[in-house]
Formats: sequence, structure tokens, C-alpha cells
Amino acid sequence: MQPTFGTLEWGKKNNGVLTRTERVQFLRNMAFLAAREVTDVIRAKLGLLKPVNLDFSDLTPPDTRMAKDAEEFARDTHTQDLLSHGYRTYYFGAMIEAQIRQGGVF
Repeated sequence: MQPTFGTLEWGKKNNGVLTRTERVQFLRNMAFLAAREVTDVIRAKLGLLKPVNLDFSDLTPPDTRMAKDAEEFARDTHTQDLLSHGYRTYYFGAMIEAQIRQGGVF
């Protein structure tokens, strides 16, 4: 069984070199994302996207003992790369939640 594309196991086995099938799948995914971007540009020009005003304070993690303990635990047990990924994930989710709260369409 082939390792899943993009995993560490796949990278070690293939030295990061894509097979022809993987290249086709990758290009198909990139074409899909490019088409989504074009539709977003068109929606913005037609006034169908509703931008929201966000302050950085809207994205601040909760000021609770639990949140502080979780962050301290993560700092003590995770690599900086994984910790940074956790922060990015939190802020991305906080932006989506703030946009929904302000009536924006996600």
C-alpha cells in the first residue's frame, strides 16, 4: 500500500518527488483553488461579499485560567513549529467566528 501523498512517510519513500498521477492530482487541486479565487473576485466586484471590521481584540484568546494552563502546557510539551501551527489554527477559527458573529458569509 502506498503512503498517503504529502505525509512524512511518503516524503521519505519518494524523496519528495511527485509521481505523474500525483502531479495530475496536485494540478487539479490547484486549478480548483484558482477557480474558487476567481469566483471570490467576481463576487466581490458584484458586492456579494460582505467584509467585516475586525479589531485584534476580537481575536484575543479567553482570559481564563483554563486557557492559560492549556497554553503553558502546549509551550512545555510542543515544538515551536507545532505551537505556531496551533496559534494559526486558533486565529483562523477566531476570524471565522467573528465574521459569522458580524453577519458575514463564510
